[in-house]
Amino acid sequence: MGLAISLHCGIVCGKHNGDSQLLDAIKTGNLTAVSSILGSKQSINCSVNRGLLFRKSTPLHVAAFSGNVDVVNLLLQMGANSNARNSSGQTPLMLACKGGDPFCVQQLLQHNADALAFESTHGRTCLHIACRQGHYDCVVKILDAARNGPISASWGFTRFINVRDHNGAIPLHMAARAGHVEIVRLLLNHGALVSATTCSSTYGPGHGSTPLHFAARSGSLPCVEELLAWGADRAQKDIMGDTAYAVAAHRGYWACAAILNPSAAEPMVWPSPLKFMQELEPETRSTLQAALAQVNKARFNVPSQIISASPNKSMASLLLKKVFCAHFEKTSLYDDQSRDKTQEQPSMRLEDVGSGCFTCCICFENYHKMIEVDACGHQMCAACTMALCCLNKPNPSASPSTPSCPFCRQDIAHLRLAKAPCNKKVTPFPITPDGNSSQPADRRCKSLGRNISFSLKRRSSISFYL
Repeated sequence: MGLAISLHCGIVCGKHNGDSQLLDAIKTGNLTAVSSILGSKQSINCSVNRGLLFRKSTPLHVAAFSGNVDVVNLLLQMGANSNARNSSGQTPLMLACKGGDPFCVQQLLQHNADALAFESTHGRTCLHIACRQGHYDCVVKILDAARNGPISASWGFTRFINVRDHNGAIPLHMAARAGHVEIVRLLLNHGALVSATTCSSTYGPGHGSTPLHFAARSGSLPCVEELLAWGADRAQKDIMGDTAYAVAAHRGYWACAAILNPSAAEPMVWPSPLKFMQELEPETRSTLQAALAQVNKARFNVPSQIISASPNKSMASLLLKKVFCAHFEKTSLYDDQSRDKTQEQPSMRLEDVGSGCFTCCICFENYHKMIEVDACGHQMCAACTMALCCLNKPNPSASPSTPSCPFCRQDIAHLRLAKAPCNKKVTPFPITPDGNSSQPADRRCKSLGRNISFSLKRRSSISFYL
């Protein structure tokens, strides 16, 4: 009996005086001290007890959470178990995601750390933890390893993206609840279910909630806008019968409530079911997403003095509803009230196109970036492309039909950024030898006036191409 106790004390580092020295060496990244202390121990996977976080943890847990990649490499080379569990069932990879160092995450994944391991407390994976903490680079490392590793072949990458914890929450719930819009966008780009619900077996707050409910609960306006743009249903209720609008209004987040109001205009939805939209290059995707965000921001442009917090919530709700309805009755789909009035001056003339600028043949405005249809080569601006491809109803039950090019009516199979144009002035009519346009001056002025008039009215006529 005494021999067993002595052996146990020899293995458990927390029982020795060198425990504090080991922890200090790991946190400070002192490789020599770590190697010296662990060399005298019987096991590299000995247990360390220090607070709730490091209860029954290994030195690799401490190094992973501290973000010392050199110590992590040393411990892995000495034979540390990359899938060891602490008292909460957490692996070193989970603590690395909690600490937020992407290089530690990468080293652990390269040494066969299991990204599908579930902790015992809440049943969350390392992806849940990284999304909740908002460590974007760690999420990228995990997704890359899952896509190119055995998880994708055996378990399925999309299934891994939508893995659930004990409460039925997927990583998208975690990111939306914490207000990390970049991670929300990243998960949606990789196939996260925008309207996934948590467990609804029992009553209580959060049951049957969607990521939109979670974003509304935290008052994260960017996450609410992103989820709506990807098709989140504002009318979906949780098990208590509350919509995301009711959740935001109850907590006093009036900016979110204004957008989530069912009487407000529907947002334009990112066309995620379309295959050619899923296969976009990163720069093309970011350009289109920026255009979509600008359009939706213009649609949900509510005066800030109405959105400000009010002690009388019922009165503020009525004011929001009144202003919201009046605002969208007077504002068209593409009417951006934040635009400077100088942009509407005759600087949109085709003759004024400078070097490296494009002119959209639909709205006749100049842009530095243009979207090109790969098959036919026709070009449109990002806003017109979004108007052509976006869905106007949330949560479509069936995949939408492939849109066609508005110029040649061929189905769009691939989109890309157009190459920069040559440094030449664009004129609608040929130039005569004397340097003047072949069109008479009076006709040219009338034609230019029609072009500008069409440009100013393009917002109401763009639906012609849908």
